[in-house]
Amino acid sequence: MSKNNYVWPSIILLYIVWGSTYLGIRFVVAEIPPFFAAGLRNFLAGFVVLIGLFFLKQLKPISKKTFWISFLSGFFMLFIGNGFITMAAQWVPSGYIAVFPAIVPIWLVFFDFVFNKIKPTLFVLMGCLLGLIGVILLVNQSQLSIIGFEAYFFKGIILIFLATFGWSLGVFLNVNIKTEGSIYIKSAIQMLGGGLMLLIFSFINAENGVNFFLKASFKAQMSFYYLLIFGSVIAFLVFNWVSQKASATLVSTYSYVNPIVAIFLGWFFADEVVSTNIIFSCFLVLIAIFLISKAKS
Repeated sequence: MSKNNYVWPSIILLYIVWGSTYLGIRFVVAEIPPFFAAGLRNFLAGFVVLIGLFFLKQLKPISKKTFWISFLSGFFMLFIGNGFITMAAQWVPSGYIAVFPAIVPIWLVFFDFVFNKIKPTLFVLMGCLLGLIGVILLVNQSQLSIIGFEAYFFKGIILIFLATFGWSLGVFLNVNIKTEGSIYIKSAIQMLGGGLMLLIFSFINAENGVNFFLKASFKAQMSFYYLLIFGSVIAFLVFNWVSQKASATLVSTYSYVNPIVAIFLGWFFADEVVSTNIIFSCFLVLIAIFLISKAKS
């Protein structure tokens, strides 16, 4: 089987695994401090990848430019992107959170305009407008906050917006600044760098994560290891690999499917409410991303 034949299985894996990580994060942060959980998850994932590369004799020197661009993109994607999403998961339902990363293409359109002077087409502008309307409708759903955390709902929404901005900026750096070296080494640096920054922030914030982790239930710990192995090591490497083998438009379809998977799993396993307003908002956001992706293709 040629490498190109692995493209669709890889994308389907992203559909399922990344769609399920939102529920996993919710189960983890119910018992383990968010920045410690996200930091330990990403740091260990980066370490596992490095060990694998060492035994496969693929661990090779890289340039300073490659190291710092990888570290910087890891900071934006994982410290801000994954870290802020993990914190927001304490207060905002997992299926609800999963809709917001679908606005990442809107951020990328914005960065293309600001930094690359690429003017958006009419279809792109229409998509951005629909996406913003959908997100505004979602922001007005505070009654769907996790019970007992209604007062933190808006704070959670702000964190999710910042998370999508950080992830998008990290992706933009990866795409627009050319670096040499193995994509797997760069992925390891991203995870190690982002994870280390999260752990440092956790220490400064006095989260006492080790104590909470050791006392966590079987469900919380198994959810953590699922996120570590499948969400970080496997899916993150698959994402970086398939991004080199398929068009950006095809790869970005995970942003259409992840919310559907997350909403279903949140409803089935965590009794999260699925209202008609959420369904309508999701519909608007997904139509928006479809328009943007088709226009940019």
